[in-house]
Amino acid sequence: RRVTKMKMISPSNVAVDIGQTLKPHEYIGMVRREILDAYLRDRAAGAGATVINGLFLKMDKPSDKTSPYVLHYTGYDAKTSGMGEKRTLEVDAVIGADGANSRVAKSISAGDYEYAIAFQERIKIPDEKMQYYENLAEMYVGDER
Repeated sequence: RRVTKMKMISPSNVAVDIGQTLKPHEYIGMVRREILDAYLRDRAAGAGATVINGLFLKMDKPSDKTSPYVLHYTGYDAKTSGMGEKRTLEVDAVIGADGANSRVAKSISAGDYEYAIAFQERIKIPDEKMQYYENLAEMYVGDER
């Protein structure tokens, strides 16, 4: 569906409507992460990348311009038990695409940066109630303290 309106609702129940300035052909991009992530993994593998199922632990930076980065991670595959296996990998470049709480960013002391974390839930509602949400997404923001 094409979302053209978003309602952001604060913990104090103040709502802000977003999308009034969109042109008729524009919309608010919404993705299902599990589908997007699988698509990106498949594209990378198709282009020759080796896909590794693992948890990044730390990175040793190169000691000079010709040395590799050394990634330390826990690898999970058919050969390992559920606990995984500690491994290292030498690489020429590192792309930290590991989300808002990036372990890669922390490992290079990237500092503080602005980010947002979103959660989603899918529920089945009757079609007549779904009409209200045909082009609307609601987002509840704030922290629960």
